[in-house]
Amino acid sequence: MKLLKANGKLLISGEYAVLNGAYSLAIPTKYGQNLTYQSDSKNILSWLSFTHENKEWLSIKIDTKSGELISSSNPSKSKWLEMVIKKAFLLSSIKNLPSGEICAYLDFPNNWGLGSSSTLLILIAKLLDINPFELHFSCTNGSGYDIACGLETQPIIYNLNKGNIPNYHAQEWNPDFLKSVFFVHLNKKQKSNLEIERFNLINNSNLPNITEDISKITSSIINCNNLKEFELLLNEHEEIIGKVIEKTPIKRKLFKDYPGEIKSLGAWGGDFILATGPYQDYFKNKQFNTIIPYVDMIKRDDKTLI
Repeated sequence: MKLLKANGKLLISGEYAVLNGAYSLAIPTKYGQNLTYQSDSKNILSWLSFTHENKEWLSIKIDTKSGELISSSNPSKSKWLEMVIKKAFLLSSIKNLPSGEICAYLDFPNNWGLGSSSTLLILIAKLLDINPFELHFSCTNGSGYDIACGLETQPIIYNLNKGNIPNYHAQEWNPDFLKSVFFVHLNKKQKSNLEIERFNLINNSNLPNITEDISKITSSIINCNNLKEFELLLNEHEEIIGKVIEKTPIKRKLFKDYPGEIKSLGAWGGDFILATGPYQDYFKNKQFNTIIPYVDMIKRDDKTLI
């Protein structure tokens, strides 16, 4: 049996601007997705997907010679998975898909937005021995930072060079103020692909300047060791992106009286936000109960990743 793993992701700085080449700070999360593969000789690939509660939510069977779908427990939900498997098959050097049984296990709720799709892309790429970035760019319109996070075990600096070529490296980032940083789930999931399409339609002559400004903020975040300075940088980042995408920053929109600072992560309007300070009860009182301290979210070096 083969066991594969991929980490989830959170984008600390550079949302939207990363698509234009801005340098961004991202962290792999300890929450991710695992895949097991058991081979056989039946010319059928059976795929089973399980939730973080170990409940099966999707099963499909594929003909390994033709790559065509034989059956699906939920045709509408399986379309994306079928598409990814077919594209991966075309990118690989193998003649037939591997036959046998694949089981994919999420270890976070699907609506958390930590990378249920990106981790799946990585796992399929690893299984078929293809470049996960190549598969990513053939299937999605994202920047690919989530793929980099899925492959790494510590924070990264990520940017896209001309021609959508990913460039990233591991970055040590462990200032003392991270003890005062936590993540809050907004009780809904944002569709990143739709937000990316919306951003790509923006015709703004200031985009090159914004890319430079966000890159500078990323650099400042990496080098700052003071919570107050970090909070000022978060606020500056929110104001810049808010003007570009013509949306109100989340703090001014929903949490005006919050005593710390708040920043959206990734596509604005859902998933997790970052908050600073010792004020977790503030969010609990507003019925936002999924609250995870930074130290409990980030992935630690783990040599079992393959």
